[in-house]
Amino acid sequence: MKQSTTLVFTGIFSCLTAFLPLGAMPAEGSKVSNQEITVIPLHELTSEHLEGIFLGRYPSLAVEFAAGSYLSIDFCLQGDLIRLVANNENIGSIEVIKTFYVRVDEKNCLFSVDKKEWKSLLEFVTGQLYFLLKPSSGSSSVTIDVRADQRS
Repeated sequence: MKQSTTLVFTGIFSCLTAFLPLGAMPAEGSKVSNQEITVIPLHELTSEHLEGIFLGRYPSLAVEFAAGSYLSIDFCLQGDLIRLVANNENIGSIEVIKTFYVRVDEKNCLFSVDKKEWKSLLEFVTGQLYFLLKPSSGSSSVTIDVRADQRS
């Protein structure tokens, strides 16, 4: 399951960064789908599925993130300004509280809880992101605090 989880989040992040550049994500209207949606559970995903999804070959295929499932977190931070120094430890896991679905339609990542009404990321979730710097004479630290809620 860890491989699938890593693939999915890599895929979703790739989708968001490729099609919805940071700070310029479109806030287009919701899409109601009349087409038949095929659902594949997260744990059944393969790299071939993901490649096809993100190349737009399967616009009617939705990935199910089932309530009660857990996804391990691998965090990567790199660039010419700052980078993460990895310590080979898992930093935790994400618990899926509500079942939701993700699919790619044309060049948009779409999210749904009912497989009928599909929304862009910014229409689907709302939340807050905080960075807290804790200076110390020994070793300063940064806390990243994220609140993510389904937009009503």
